[in-house]
Amino acid sequence: MKTLIISILFIIIATIASYEYIYSLEQPKSYFKNYVSLEKSGLIKRGWVPNFIPKSATCIYEQHNLDTNWVKMTFKFDPSDTSSMSAACSVQKTQEAIIYLCNDWGSKIKIITKNGYAQYSNPGGSQLNHEDFFVQSLWYKSCETIKRK
Repeated sequence: MKTLIISILFIIIATIASYEYIYSLEQPKSYFKNYVSLEKSGLIKRGWVPNFIPKSATCIYEQHNLDTNWVKMTFKFDPSDTSSMSAACSVQKTQEAIIYLCNDWGSKIKIITKNGYAQYSNPGGSQLNHEDFFVQSLWYKSCETIKRK
């Protein structure tokens, strides 16, 4: 009986580990210190990231799904460096944030910005509310920690 329980637990753990591994292959994540390193990665050339992201972008975190083609990305940027986004997108200003609505490779893209931080997503990419994204996110905290070093 003890052997059966151990075998079942092993199968369950192996199944969960396999799922997590396959899931991570389907949804690769990348971190880039700045726009130059993002550009060198080839993600812009391959169409995962649009070329109108501000050149001042730093602390760039990107994740995409190979099956559904959704992309989500966060980054910090100089708030005065919005000309490329403004030229490529329509702009909506709210009390909470500035939202850029764009078309890229046939997809509708939303870039939400506030105080030099941005969240990018295309359809299927999850959206966070402004407070979670700009204040409570692990990305924000890790970006600020890296910046201090």
